[in-house]
Amino acid sequence: MKVKLLLIFSLLISVNLWANPTVFVVNNHSEIRSSKSETDNQNILKIVNKGQSLQRLTMHYSGWSLVAISDINGWILSSSLTSERPFNVVHNQENITNSEVRKLTVKLLNTERELLALKQTSAQLANTIVILNKSINDLTLENSILIHSKKVIKSSADNTTPERAERINTDVTQVTSMANLNINWIYTGILISGILLLALFFVFNRNKHRHFNLNTLRR
Repeated sequence: MKVKLLLIFSLLISVNLWANPTVFVVNNHSEIRSSKSETDNQNILKIVNKGQSLQRLTMHYSGWSLVAISDINGWILSSSLTSERPFNVVHNQENITNSEVRKLTVKLLNTERELLALKQTSAQLANTIVILNKSINDLTLENSILIHSKKVIKSSADNTTPERAERINTDVTQVTSMANLNINWIYTGILISGILLLALFFVFNRNKHRHFNLNTLRR
């Protein structure tokens, strides 16, 4: 008769464990031990707190349960376990999830504002580049005119008096200086245009990639 009762009891325990393998700790500072004994503190493997989820492997009639957590298997008092998830654990997890969603939403809105500002800056830079290109073309044309004037002055210098030749040489020097100055401005304009285009491409590409990542997280 006792054997039959023990078998029935073991069967009920096995059915209950099969239906609810995940259990939760009900008390803070509960001890997982390497053996079913509270007399020896040397057998303590881990301290767990209220709400910690464990995997129950088996339940012993002595009042102990064999549980698993991470890579540890040990014994804990069955009275310290429950199969129902504590309310505060569920509530805290929901709060954490909602907080993360709010943070991501705020970050996404900020990124969209930054992208809009970058587009406006891009339009302004494009307009600046157009103006610089026009200035470069004007300077190039002016430089061509100055070079032509220099040639005309030199060609007429052969038929002039020494005094006029000296004045012509002075004029040629001035024209040459102006031509060199224009050439320097042309090179400077080209350099500024290139730097602006590279900076704009780098910033826009970085924020576009960041915007894509945030949209992926939101989905």
